[in-house]
Amino acid sequence: MDLDIDKLDLDAKYQLLLSKCEDELICFVCEEWCKSPVRINKCGHYFCSDCIPKQERCCPKCQEVFLQDDIDKDNCFTDPKSFKRNAKGESKLHLACKRKRFEEVKELIEEKVDINSRDYACWTPLHEAVQVGSLEIIEELLTNGALINSPGEFYVTPLHKAVIMENAKVIELLLQYGAEKESIDFHGRTPVDCTKRKDLLDIIANMETKKQLRKPQVFLKNRIIAYCHSIDEEYRDKFLALKNCKIISDFDVKKSEITHLIVKKSHKVSFKILLCLISGVIIVQQDWVEDILNGSTKFLTHPVLETFPELSDGIRMGIINELLNKPKLFDGINFYLEGPDSVVDIYNLHITKDFLRVLISAGGGINLKRAPAPRTIQEIKCFPYHATQASTVFGCNYIIIFNDNHPPTLQYKMRELQHKSCKWLIDCVINFKLS
Repeated sequence: MDLDIDKLDLDAKYQLLLSKCEDELICFVCEEWCKSPVRINKCGHYFCSDCIPKQERCCPKCQEVFLQDDIDKDNCFTDPKSFKRNAKGESKLHLACKRKRFEEVKELIEEKVDINSRDYACWTPLHEAVQVGSLEIIEELLTNGALINSPGEFYVTPLHKAVIMENAKVIELLLQYGAEKESIDFHGRTPVDCTKRKDLLDIIANMETKKQLRKPQVFLKNRIIAYCHSIDEEYRDKFLALKNCKIISDFDVKKSEITHLIVKKSHKVSFKILLCLISGVIIVQQDWVEDILNGSTKFLTHPVLETFPELSDGIRMGIINELLNKPKLFDGINFYLEGPDSVVDIYNLHITKDFLRVLISAGGGINLKRAPAPRTIQEIKCFPYHATQASTVFGCNYIIIFNDNHPPTLQYKMRELQHKSCKWLIDCVINFKLS
């Protein structure tokens, strides 16, 4: 059996993130999951509301002195959208990094701003710190949960940028913190392809990276805007009773800003589930409301759907992909739908061209109006982010989708242009993987 390194790596990151969250959300006093959790803003530690000391005002865990106003009962997690952005989509943290204002960076991090927020060009504060070559800001960001391999515009990682800037000290620092040497950008370049300087190439080749993964800083929205996908009425009523939860009746992922799709654990695959999966919407079982009502903050510790393990894995990978600021599944690929001209049944789904067009668009792909051909396709050397070297579409720019029941006699199998079936496309979504 072939070992899927990429999937194992993602699972490892997920398990690490989950374990770190669990450690932080166990009350230090009673050593149980926080019941009606409250947060001491000064130090960021969580406790059960009944375990917070009523008389002496010191955090039981770190002994930090705090006032009554420092206790946050309603908003235990900061919504990053509450922080303003400029016309370029840059946050205050982006600007502080660009201007090398170390103290301001520290203050903003202490305010729990989104350390991995992206501007409209997909650059993170870490990219900006690398651009200006500030070692102390880079290290401050990394020790506080910055995503070291976050892809920016054209999938350029901070290490790519450091090599392009030819800054040896920044390159060394990033490698010490575990930057991936083999990350491929939009044009298929690894960091070593971005320079010809021998001293920099030697650093990248000989520097050993730290194996220990650092806890990434991710944000979940405070308010739940949920669509209930054929769930039991008793659970629907419980969700309606939640303070920060709004249940909507119309399903439109783009317009209604759905944050959660609520399903039964016995639910079968559906168009709504696939659309939410590929859009990065959080999909949870209806039973999850019981954890919320009991004051627990456990999240995705069990498969979402018991009847379809592959789909549950895909849901988890789709959510993690969104939390880690990675590109959409079909980003970088142009699709032309040669078929199906009639309805095709795949996994009991009624597949049509419109069905596939919506999935492609939600997954960041481009729907073409005309069929591509070797003599007409543009010379774009694009390497879609999610197509690993083991994938059949590694470096593929154009894909023609055909009807499984009527495959064409002539099929393109070039690097840039390939034919794939409708089922291949659906399987990619279900597994959240370009196979």
